[in-house]
Amino acid sequence: MGIVSIQTLNCPIQLGIAPPVAAAYSASCLLHLYLRRRGPTRRGAPLRTPSPASSSSTSGTAVNLGALDRLEFLDLSMNELSGAIPAALAGASRLRFWNLSNNVLSGAIPDEFRGLRELQELQIFSNNLIGSLPGWLVGLPGLRVLSAYENSLSGPIPTGLGLSSELQVLNLHSNALEGSIPSSLIELGNLQVLILTLNWLNGTIPETIDRCHGLSNVRIGDNRLAGAIPASIGDATNLTYFEANNNKLSGGIPTQFVH
Repeated sequence: MGIVSIQTLNCPIQLGIAPPVAAAYSASCLLHLYLRRRGPTRRGAPLRTPSPASSSSTSGTAVNLGALDRLEFLDLSMNELSGAIPAALAGASRLRFWNLSNNVLSGAIPDEFRGLRELQELQIFSNNLIGSLPGWLVGLPGLRVLSAYENSLSGPIPTGLGLSSELQVLNLHSNALEGSIPSSLIELGNLQVLILTLNWLNGTIPETIDRCHGLSNVRIGDNRLAGAIPASIGDATNLTYFEANNNKLSGGIPTQFVH
């Protein structure tokens, strides 16, 4: 695993080096860090934040990322990192973009991350994460993209996500989520993409779907949704893709689909 790209603030760096990277720069000046797979890697390398005594280890990802208090962009996707997501990563409190997708990470999403108030995009899909979607996601004022699909997350979709006014993309496909689709989520003014396929969601399709004027892509197939397709869907004027196959829907097909 090599460094594909790093961006720092007013400090010299070296490119093309492998972990440990802590000796290559000052933690106080790192802004962007990309660590993606380049060639074969040791399967299941743990994602960990070591103690100072072990910071020079070459095993796994032995960089104290939680100490990078200026870090804004962290991409560790497409590796084979395993184990739990270290709670110490919450120390990188200025993170805006965080991508841990396509690894073999397990455990729950740590509650310590509630302090990442500047987070705009969270990509944690294609891992082995369990537990429920944490309520602190509701309190992130600038969250625009949440992609947590292809995990084993369970429980309901937090109703408070309907208060995340900046949310544009929500993809929770292929989990074990239960309960109904919160109507407040459908009413988000900036929401454009909603993908909830392959879960255990029940209840009905919210009648308020017409209030989300920016919604263009809705995929809610392969669940346990029942009832009729709401006629109000005809007022969702930007909707270009609607998928609701393999549910328990009944009634007629709304004529509004063709108007």
